[in-house]
Amino acid sequence: GDRSGSPDMTIRVANDLPVRLPAGIMTIRSATTGYAGDASFPMLPPGGDASVTFGRDGRITVDERTEYDVIERGLTISRGVMTLIDEEVRKTAYRISAPGNASRDLVIDHPWQGEDVKVTAEGADAGTVVHEPGAPSVIRYGIVTAPGEVRVLFVEERRTISSQISIGDADPEVLAAWSLRAEAKDRDRIDSIAAAMRERA
Repeated sequence: GDRSGSPDMTIRVANDLPVRLPAGIMTIRSATTGYAGDASFPMLPPGGDASVTFGRDGRITVDERTEYDVIERGLTISRGVMTLIDEEVRKTAYRISAPGNASRDLVIDHPWQGEDVKVTAEGADAGTVVHEPGAPSVIRYGIVTAPGEVRVLFVEERRTISSQISIGDADPEVLAAWSLRAEAKDRDRIDSIAAAMRERA
């Protein structure tokens, strides 16, 4: 779907002490604007780290637009089984507006859909797949915006999907519809089977 909003402000907390740090609330202050927000961080073991949020950056607006389509790729027949091959295509555009007199460092976390999805992106460096305990996996893109600049990150995902059905178990009308996607050498065969099923019905 489509959505619009301001991104979370985050800070990375690392524990370089030999003892664990208890969970708690940390107040974040900016050298230029003063109080920036409060961050709730978890218990951190020695050597551990975590990203925590402390409010939203209202100076930045991110508009997200998503389009979804299914492309028919073909149909195969083998040993009485038809396999329908499609390709799911999801296109997402992140439009980033950062007015003002300062540059902004922004991280876009795009949902990771799995190893079987081919992902291409334009408008940022190559993304990094991030798996963090207790959080959904994401593809992380880093973007730096110049003062007053509008940037757009395009992410395209493609996944091949297949559906199988036994010719003997199929409804004749389903066979007739699927035959339109078959190659010429298989189309006549499917139509003949569908016609024979109708005669027996």
